[in-house]
Amino acid sequence: MLYKTDVRFFTYLLSTGAPWKGTIGKAEIIVNLKDIEMDSIVYKKPDNCIISNGQLIWTFLDFEPTSNDDIEIKYNSNKILYTGKKPISPVYIVDKISITNLI
Repeated sequence: MLYKTDVRFFTYLLSTGAPWKGTIGKAEIIVNLKDIEMDSIVYKKPDNCIISNGQLIWTFLDFEPTSNDDIEIKYNSNKILYTGKKPISPVYIVDKISITNLI
């Protein structure tokens, strides 16, 4: 949460993969926007994001991550359709292997 605002955020640090040997063949980061209205998103980076069916999707090929590639999403909490669930459920796919429930 940003201090004294209704803006909330989600960050996923892809830069932690920087010391890996060689490139990552393909990385696909999918963030499911459960209980968050798409128009509540006020900021997202990096720019190569595709929006589809309530998801934000980033795809990287021959990828050597840096801090410029870290995923950042900011959204207005006034537009959340609160159900008591965590509002963002990310699914990470690296080289065709799905990894879930990391947070």
